[in-house]
Amino acid sequence: LLDRKLRLLLSTSAIVLGVGFVVGSLVFTDMLSSGFTKIFERATGDVVVRDVNGVDEFGSPTNKTVPASLVDELAGIPGAARADGNVSAANVFVIGSDGKVVGGMGAPGLAFNWNDAPGQGGEPVASLVDGRAPETSGEVAIDSRTAEKAGYVVGDEIKLVTNGSTDQLDEKLVGVIEFADGGTLAGATLTVFDTQTAQDLFLDGRDEFTDIWVTAEPGVSQDELRDAAAKVLPAHTEALTGTKVAADSASGIGEALGFLRTFLLVFAGISLFVGAFLIVNTFAILVAQRSRELALFRALGASSRQVFSSVILEAFVVGLLGSTIGLGFGLVLAKLLQAMFSAFGLDLAGQSIVVTPMTVLAAYGIGIVVTVLAAAIPAWRARRVPPIQALSDVVAMPEGSLGRRLFGGLVMAALGVVGMALGLLTDIPRSGWVTVVGAVGVLLGTSLASPAFGRPLLTASQAAFRRVFGAVGALAGENARRNPRRTAATASALMIGLSLACAVAILGA
Repeated sequence: LLDRKLRLLLSTSAIVLGVGFVVGSLVFTDMLSSGFTKIFERATGDVVVRDVNGVDEFGSPTNKTVPASLVDELAGIPGAARADGNVSAANVFVIGSDGKVVGGMGAPGLAFNWNDAPGQGGEPVASLVDGRAPETSGEVAIDSRTAEKAGYVVGDEIKLVTNGSTDQLDEKLVGVIEFADGGTLAGATLTVFDTQTAQDLFLDGRDEFTDIWVTAEPGVSQDELRDAAAKVLPAHTEALTGTKVAADSASGIGEALGFLRTFLLVFAGISLFVGAFLIVNTFAILVAQRSRELALFRALGASSRQVFSSVILEAFVVGLLGSTIGLGFGLVLAKLLQAMFSAFGLDLAGQSIVVTPMTVLAAYGIGIVVTVLAAAIPAWRARRVPPIQALSDVVAMPEGSLGRRLFGGLVMAALGVVGMALGLLTDIPRSGWVTVVGAVGVLLGTSLASPAFGRPLLTASQAAFRRVFGAVGALAGENARRNPRRTAATASALMIGLSLACAVAILGA
């Protein structure tokens, strides 16, 4: 390894890029999930009372409500310190001074009625940092980050759009708030109205609430308070612990983020696939250059198993080194993704990097396994070097029959075509995965059979080179034709690169 540092740099860089994309994807989506989880943990009371259909499958409030009279009744149950009625809505966004919507690119636009009800941590969900709380119709308070992005200060007339309506609201900004303990909103926006205005806007003026928070007295658990609240609830109403409500809401966000993680990991997988080709080629070249050395080892008494193990061990060390560097590169990539998504409105500026044990295991597992598997083919070929070749002037690695490669490649490519046809043209379960596996089969099959396919093409190319470039063209053509496997391996890497470019172009179109 130390004697061939530059040649192994290609393999290491391939692993660094592949592992880096995987780690960056996992860390970034974990950061998103953690950020939204903290939002819901802070913005949930000890016990939440709501209609059994009070939220939809995505955790957003529905039009189902609970009567306002229930607030006083819940405030009097054993173990309750207080009860507060909440009017909440999603998809309420501020129109900036430039006429553009602030946020809305994935992060929610949250709206509430103003009160000082404490969340699970004992602190109010939001606190005023400038101005005052809204007290009547026509007044509103927004969070400080939204105010900064929109270009508004206290006293300005601002515009809002609510719940998918095309009608804009003109409100006076009377206060600027911050989320509990200054935590990040992960790009979400907060808009706060007085209770009557919130009921007029989101509940058609009914004296009802979307939910009621019941705050526990010191020493009373959420489970105890939930059980006490359940005894006084009317039909079609439920009491849930704040922990469960926050977990359910975070779970809904996690499912929504699943698409983003899959999208990013697909590109990471593609880069690992290309990296595996580079590693196979690199180790094939290294093993071919060391064929006399390997034959000498055999002549000195080394077994074929020892020769195989030595190459595999080198691959393991390369994979370990590449995975370690790739882990660091992935963290840098996650920060770049964070900055890029912030430009789209999903602001995670206050969210720290989240590295889970699963991410670290994935980095080393993927990097080492891919490297070792990719090096296994050249390593297996190396074990077949006979000791007598150490005395020969020309040492060549033993190679398999081109006929077998052609047959195997054609079979694999044919199965790949069948897989693509099934995935694209029929209605089978997981058709997308079937299509992807079929496409990979076509790529691998074509690469495997290309040495046999390439011979006639190389012969024709040599004749063309000779006419255009003379003796230099004849030498180049003969060099390419002499070892069709080597030429095919080089061309395969180019083929995959062009495939990626075409895939991205098709996806963009």
